Amino acid sequence: MSDWELITVRTASDGGAVWYSPGERLYKRTGGPEVEEEGEHQRLLADLGFPVPRPIEVGADGKESYFTEPEAGARSLHDLAMAQAEDGDGAVDDSLVDAAAAISSRLLRAQAAHPVEGARAQAQVKAWFHRAGFVEEVFAENPDLDTEEIRALIDTAVDRLAQVPLCHGHLDYGLPNAFPDAVIDWQHHAPAPLGYDVYPMLDISAFKG
Repeated sequence: MSDWELITVRTASDGGAVWYSPGERLYKRTGGPEVEEEGEHQRLLADLGFPVPRPIEVGADGKESYFTEPEAGARSLHDLAMAQAEDGDGAVDDSLVDAAAAISSRLLRAQAAHPVEGARAQAQVKAWFHRAGFVEEVFAENPDLDTEEIRALIDTAVDRLAQVPLCHGHLDYGLPNAFPDAVIDWQHHAPAPLGYDVYPMLDISAFKG
C-alpha cells in the first residue's frame, strides 16, 4: 500500500487533492466524477501520442473518484525557471526556453494531428464557455444582463469559435504544468483553437511564466 503524501488541494474540483507516493513515484489525483473523466481523457491523449503521463489506474472507491499516474519529472519548468531567476539577474537560461519550446512543439504537433470536429465539439465548446465563464452565476447575480439579446450574442460568439480549427486543449498550459518530456494537469481540458495553449506559454516563458 502506498503512503500518499498530500501535495495540494485542487481548487477546480470539490474536495479534490493531489497526492504523491515517494516509494512508487506516483501521483494520485482525487475528487468528484470529473476526476475520473479527466483520467480517461488523459488516457485518450496518451494513446493519441500526446506528451502526457498515461494514467495507470482510473476509477472510484465509493467515496471519491481518482486516477494515478507516473511522476513526470522531479521539477517542472516553472520550478527550474524560478531557481534560475533567483540565482541570476531575474532571467532564465536559454536552455530552459529551448526546453519549453521543445515540449510545446510536441504538444502542438499532437494537437494538430488530432483535430476535434463536428457537432460534439461545438457542444463541448459551448459547455466549456458557460462553465469557465460562470455564465449562469453572472446572470443570477445580474438579472438585467439575462436577456434574449445577450444570450443570442453568446451563442453567436461560441458558434464562430467552433468554426476555427479546434484541438484537445489544455486551457491551463504554462511552465508549472510543463516538464521536459510531459504536460500534466488536464483538469480544465476542452476543445480550443489550435495554438491557444502554446503561443501564450512561449510568449511568457522568458519572464519566468
